[in-house]
Amino acid sequence: MTTYRSFKDVLARSLQNPEIRAEWDRTALARDVSIWLLRYRKDHNLTQTELADLLDWRQPAVARLERGEHEPSISTLHHLIDRLGSKAKISIEPDRVVLQFVGRTRPLRRRTRLVSRLRPGGRGLTPQPV
Repeated sequence: MTTYRSFKDVLARSLQNPEIRAEWDRTALARDVSIWLLRYRKDHNLTQTELADLLDWRQPAVARLERGEHEPSISTLHHLIDRLGSKAKISIEPDRVVLQFVGRTRPLRRRTRLVSRLRPGGRGLTPQPV
């Protein structure tokens, strides 16, 4: 008879191995951002493309962050927090970086990309949707 173990149990047992634990801690920041971004998208019923539009990014950039395989830079974290109206605390410890999202995200407002164009006749600048 096959017995099944929960992911939580398998993970707990795996993390007893020092090498696996070190890698788990090393990738915590990327994993935390991935989980937060996926939850944000789900909570706001957004596709990756729609979220990318809010961030002024292309969809592949959102997909890369959601995979959790690459550690985001401080400037990337700042951009996410600024655009999505959240707050975060970062704690840098000897063996890991801990990111904690705090507070609520502001209500989602769709951003319209604007490009300034000269009005006919040279009477000033008018924002035009892209």
